Amino acid sequence: MRFALVTAALLVASSGCATLLKGQQQPVTITSTTPGADILVDGFPAGKTPARIGLSTKQSHTITIKSDKGEQACHFDSSVSVGWVVLDIVLSPAWIVDLVTGAWKNLDRQDCMVSM
Repeated sequence: MRFALVTAALLVASSGCATLLKGQQQPVTITSTTPGADILVDGFPAGKTPARIGLSTKQSHTITIKSDKGEQACHFDSSVSVGWVVLDIVLSPAWIVDLVTGAWKNLDRQDCMVSM
């Protein structure tokens, strides 16, 4: 029992704030005026509209919505959030964990709505 507590304490102490407090994915809502349109995330099928999916915050993404009326795309940029960087440097000696894991990153938007 004591070993488990010490291990848990070491894991918490060695993790940055963003790693502990936010997930590696961000939920995104995808809708279109044509329900049932195909959704592609970075070229891979991901369902049909309307949908709510989780996107990795570690990289930028392109969501393409296709239907018999055409196709449109939304771009989601991944960037470092200054708030997490400041919080880590002030509160956590293990900020390097968040830097390496990409936990500081957020996507620049939370939804994709297209008219078709």
